Amino acid sequence: QEQQHASLCTAAAVALGSTAEVAIPLDELQLSRTDDPSAELIAMVAGTYAVGEVTALGLIRHTLAVLPPSGFRDVLAHIASDEGLHARIGPALLGVLRTADWIDWPGDATVRALVAAQRASMADRDVIEPDEAALFDDPIAAGLLPRVGIPDSRGFLQAYHAALDEDVRAGLEPLGLFA
Repeated sequence: QEQQHASLCTAAAVALGSTAEVAIPLDELQLSRTDDPSAELIAMVAGTYAVGEVTALGLIRHTLAVLPPSGFRDVLAHIASDEGLHARIGPALLGVLRTADWIDWPGDATVRALVAAQRASMADRDVIEPDEAALFDDPIAAGLLPRVGIPDSRGFLQAYHAALDEDVRAGLEPLGLFA
């Protein structure tokens, strides 16, 4: 599904004139490896799914709420239908892994620390480029950008931090794993 989402987003970007070239820092694509597969699995579930996917869903929901109808919005609605499941995987898996006899649970404090570290890392990201945010100071651009699937950057940034805090909390606090 993630590959399909990337293809859909690439097609939308190309429709807007993009060359479809993407540069992502290598360290954001790499998973750290250790000699402890249980720790790696739990770190991935906590960071990628319980924090990352939950935050992504919050952003997509925000974007769908503020965009007018368009083909670009339809692409996001399709992605949102998959992301709802992705966002539920992390908390559900952590709940199962905590009591599974086939994996070494590192303890709730360790998982809370993993969650806190992922949230801190994501909070420090430059989610909005300054030149993009400046476009919304121009009334003409601010009126046109939502029609091509780009929500106001200021609201997007607020939604990002709200999802990172509130949505992640809602998924993990019932398990006692929010930090």
